[in-house]
Amino acid sequence: VDGTASALNSWTFQGDVYDADEQQTANYWLDPSDPANAPSAPYYVDPLVEDSIDASGWNLLGRWEHRSGQDSVATLQVYYDHSERSEEFSTQSYDTLDLDFQHRFQPLPKHDVVWGLSYRRVKDQFDNTFMAKVLPDSQRTNLYSFFLQDEIALLPDQLRLILGSKFEHNDYTGLEVQPTGRLLWLVDSRTTLWGAVSRAVRMPSRVERSADIVFQIVPSPPPDPPLVVHGYGTDQFKSEILLAYELGLRFQPRDDLAVDLSAYYHDYSQLETLEQQLSPEGMPYLVFDNNLLGDSHGMELSVDWQPREWWRLQLGYSYYAISTTLDADSSFLGSIAPNGLSTPAHQASLRSLMDLSNDLSLDLWVYHSGHIDRPAYLRETPVPGYTSMNIRFAWHPNEDLELSLVGRNLFDKRHLEFVGESYLMPTEIDRSFHAQVLWHF
Repeated sequence: VDGTASALNSWTFQGDVYDADEQQTANYWLDPSDPANAPSAPYYVDPLVEDSIDASGWNLLGRWEHRSGQDSVATLQVYYDHSERSEEFSTQSYDTLDLDFQHRFQPLPKHDVVWGLSYRRVKDQFDNTFMAKVLPDSQRTNLYSFFLQDEIALLPDQLRLILGSKFEHNDYTGLEVQPTGRLLWLVDSRTTLWGAVSRAVRMPSRVERSADIVFQIVPSPPPDPPLVVHGYGTDQFKSEILLAYELGLRFQPRDDLAVDLSAYYHDYSQLETLEQQLSPEGMPYLVFDNNLLGDSHGMELSVDWQPREWWRLQLGYSYYAISTTLDADSSFLGSIAPNGLSTPAHQASLRSLMDLSNDLSLDLWVYHSGHIDRPAYLRETPVPGYTSMNIRFAWHPNEDLELSLVGRNLFDKRHLEFVGESYLMPTEIDRSFHAQVLWHF
């Protein structure tokens, strides 16, 4: 719902409610200390469990915008979200409160300044199981942030410099500073060049700080009990750090054709690892740490062409390559670390959007994903490359109503897209068809 309180003040209020039931096939570890699980010895695994996922939640958002002149806009937004998720090995709920204030103004000629404050409070609740525990099972976390950005017109209508930074304080690692700088050059009316350097962080999660996860159960010779290998979070886990360097070109040779090309180099440090350790009794376990270094490079191409007024083609392509190394602080017993191979080196897509008449449209989408060598931490199962074809035919009997037929993954009966960790089985996506009714009011 949108409205205006006066010529200078407007407001928005919206909310969502959802409930979803999903299915998954998983292998679940069983507690060897429970006599009821003795028939599953010596591996203590319940294989190929048909598990259901119940997910539900709701959210509310309110926004107030005030204009105090042509070049000054202030926005205050309040957002609240409640979500729940339940499955065999974990039940969890989150309540999130977000307060956000932003102000855009021009303090000097050629300067466009945006600054803002925000606060986020998250309360979580976990129902712990043998397979996965988060300790304590309920916790409140706070995130405070401030950002400032100045867009400077160095040469009017030709050269712009954007400087800014975000300052965040979280309960895990304290103050995090994330600066950025971007230079934009309008070569002519159809060509734009830009470059950027920025620093970003990913702060720790509850799992990396305080989880107890069963990764594996290894049989032992009788009469010894089996070895249960745990993975533990630690309060020593730090934020992952990214330094990003980017270059880009946007070229519009004709009114109906636009080409975007960008290249990047990313330098990572303090990436997540699972370090192998020994307890005082000589029992192995895993602990989350930050002992991986990495760098990646790649490029992205986007072409948008409208050969006819009723027909539009969109081409996309991306290339990605990464290398990683363990640093000197890694455990001498060995480490388990992502090697960056969970992303395909090549991805491409082609979309065709056609307005066949005033009330009929036909959309086609062909997508190709390259081979994925190792999508999971503990599994070496690769995901072969695949090509999918999607089609959508829609009829608009009037401006408020749309009826559509959709077909997905038409080239294959099914294909593999995802391989999870030790719990979840590899996921295949089936060919599917569905009808949809969309009513605007």
